[in-house]
Amino acid sequence: MVGFDDSPLASRLWPSLTSVRRNTRDTGRTAAAMLIQPEGTPMLAAASIRPHLVIRDSSQPPE
Repeated sequence: MVGFDDSPLASRLWPSLTSVRRNTRDTGRTAAAMLIQPEGTPMLAAASIRPHLVIRDSSQPPE
């Protein structure tokens, strides 16, 4: 089982929840850069932001 956004609760559950963490600061910076572009510059249609997988007990084999 895998969660999303790696909330503080994910590490406190039993078994601790494997989660995908995304950097919201990088997401905001990328979105702002896409919106605030010099006039005449073609706007990007999409951007890629790399998430980080935090592996915990929920994706481990049973003991």
